[in-house]
Amino acid sequence: MPYVPALDGLRAFAVATVVLYHLKTAWAPCGLLGVTMFFVLSGYLITSLIVDEWRRTHHLDLKLFWMKRIRRIMPAIGFLLLCLVPLCAIFSPVMLTKLRNDFLPSLFFYNNWWQIFSNVSYFENAGSPSPVTHLWSLAIEEQFYIVQPLVLIVLFKLRSSKRTVASVLGVLAIASALEMAILYQPDADPSRVYYGTDTRAFSLLIGAWFAIMLPAAKVRSRRFAREAALPFELAAAGSLVVVLVMVFTVSAYEPFLYRGGFVLVSVLTGIAIVGLCNERGLLARAFSCAPLVWLGKRSYGLYLWHYPLLLLMNPPTSFEEPSLVSIIAQVVVILAVTEFSYRFIETPIRHGAIGRAWHELRDRRTTPALLAATHPGYAGAGAVLLVSAVICWVVVPPTVAVSQEGSEAGVVDPAAALADGGGQGSGSAETYDSAEERLADLPENPWTWNVLLVGDSVAETARSEFEAYFIHGNIDSAVGRSVSEGEEVLRSWIDNGWNGDCVVLVLGTNTLVSSDEFRREYEAVLDLVPEDVPIFVLTNRDAALEGAPNNEIITQLSEERPNVYLIDWYGITADHSDWFEADGTHVTVDYGAKQFMNVIVDAISAARESAIANTSASEAEN
Repeated sequence: MPYVPALDGLRAFAVATVVLYHLKTAWAPCGLLGVTMFFVLSGYLITSLIVDEWRRTHHLDLKLFWMKRIRRIMPAIGFLLLCLVPLCAIFSPVMLTKLRNDFLPSLFFYNNWWQIFSNVSYFENAGSPSPVTHLWSLAIEEQFYIVQPLVLIVLFKLRSSKRTVASVLGVLAIASALEMAILYQPDADPSRVYYGTDTRAFSLLIGAWFAIMLPAAKVRSRRFAREAALPFELAAAGSLVVVLVMVFTVSAYEPFLYRGGFVLVSVLTGIAIVGLCNERGLLARAFSCAPLVWLGKRSYGLYLWHYPLLLLMNPPTSFEEPSLVSIIAQVVVILAVTEFSYRFIETPIRHGAIGRAWHELRDRRTTPALLAATHPGYAGAGAVLLVSAVICWVVVPPTVAVSQEGSEAGVVDPAAALADGGGQGSGSAETYDSAEERLADLPENPWTWNVLLVGDSVAETARSEFEAYFIHGNIDSAVGRSVSEGEEVLRSWIDNGWNGDCVVLVLGTNTLVSSDEFRREYEAVLDLVPEDVPIFVLTNRDAALEGAPNNEIITQLSEERPNVYLIDWYGITADHSDWFEADGTHVTVDYGAKQFMNVIVDAISAARESAIANTSASEAEN
C-alpha cells in the first residue's frame, strides 16, 4: 500500500496517550486505549500488505514476510534489553531481578502468556514492576503476524470473495470480544483477559476487516473521494474525539472497557484510519503535519523506551506528584533515547545493515576484524554494551523488593487464639451504645487494648511490632490477601466469639477491581463488625494502585459510617520514603514497622481522646 503520512500522525496520537498514562498524570486515566489503537493500526497495515502482495503475485512469501517483521521489531527490542541490564543494575537491582525472569519471554514474544501463566510468589511480583511488562502488547502483535498470513492464505486459496474473507475476520473478532466479556469478572484481577491473545485479538481483526473492505487504495480513488470521502472524514473526526474523551474521562478499572469499551475504541480507530487514508481531506492534512509524522515514525521506539525509563526516573518509594518541569524533563530524556535508537539501531538495520554484513562475511569479502575496523563506533559501543550487560547479569545478585524477614504469614486459628478468653475487650462492659462510647471507655495505656488487625502483606511485615504493642491483641495478615478474603477472615473471628476493643483493616492493595465492586466488597467487610465497635481503615500506598478508586472509596466509607475512622496511610507517608522497602509499599521490618504501628496507635489514641471530650461535653450539657 502507498505510504500514508496521516497514519504516522495517528501513531503519534496513540503513543502520546500511552505515555501520558504511564506518567501517572491525572490527564489521561484511560491512556491505555492507545495500545488498542496500535492493535487496530497493525491489523489494518499488515493485512493490507498481505492482500496487496497476493493480488499482484497470487503468492505470499511467508519466509520473507516473517523476516521483514523480525528485522523491523527484533533489533530495537534486543538493544532495549541489553541496555536495561546495566541500567537496572545501577539504579534498581530489584528491576534487574525481574528483568532476568522476563528477558526471554520478551525477546521471543510470549511475554503476555508468561505473565498469565507464571506462578511466581507475591514477593516476586510485588514492588517495582518489571521494566518490560509493557512488551505484552508486542507479543500479541507478533503472534498475530504468525497466524494472520496463514489464515488469509487458506481463504485466498479457497478463492473466497472479499465479503467472505471479511465475514470470517468479523466472526473471529466477535468471538474474541465475546470471550473477553464472558471471562471478565468485575471482582477479580482482569489480567487474564487484558493480556490474552485470544481476548485481545478482536482489535487486530477489526483492523484487518477494515483493510479488506476499505483498503487505502480504494479510499484514495477519485470515485471514493467524490462519493464518500466527506462522510468518512467527518466520521473519522468524530471517532477520534470520542476516543480522546474516553482517554481523559473513563477509568481504566471500569467493567465497561471489557464489556464493549475496547471493541468500541477498535471500531472507532478503524473508521479513523479510513478517514485519514484520504490524503485530500483536512483531517488527513492535519495529521500529516511534520511534528506528528516525526513522532509517529519513532512511535515504536518511544513505546519500547518510555516505560522502563519512567520506572527508573520515578522510584516507587517516591509518591510525590511530578511537577510540570519534571514531566517535561522526563519526556525530553525519553525522546532523546528514542531518537538515538531510531537513528542508529532501527533505521540502519531496517535498511539491511545486518544483512549486508552477513553476506560479506559469508562470501569472505571481509572479516570480523575488518568489519569492526570499518565501523569502529558500532563495534566499540556494541562490545562495551554486551560486556557490561553480561557482567551485571552475572555479578549483581538477585534482589527482592521486600525483606524476607517477617514476611512469611503465620497461620492463625481464631478459635485457638480466642480459647483463653483473649477475645474480650479491655472496657468495663461488653456492649456499648456507640463506637464512640466504647472508645471513650478505653484505658489510656495502649498495651491493654484488645485490637484485631486483619490485613495483607503490608501489615504482615509489621507483625512483630504489632505483637509488641498489643500484647492482648490479635493480628491476622497474609501475603496477597484481597478484600473479599479479608471478609472471610474477619467473619471467622467474629463467629468464634471475638469481642475486642476495635478492628483495624489493612486491605485493598491486592484488589484491583471496578469502583462499584470494590465498594461492595469493602462494605461487606464493614458490615460484619457490630456498630458499637470502632473500625480503623487504612488507605493504601502502592504504585500499582495509581488511578484505582480504592483510596477514594475507603475515605468515602469512613465519612458515611459513624463507627469507621480513617487512617490516611497514603497521605501520612507521602514524605516518608525512608520507612519503606524498595517497592515503596511495604515497610521495613525495623524502622518502618515501628512507624507503621506508631501511626495506628496515634490514630486510636486521638479517636479515644476525641470520644472522651465529646462524652464530657455531652454530660455537661445534660
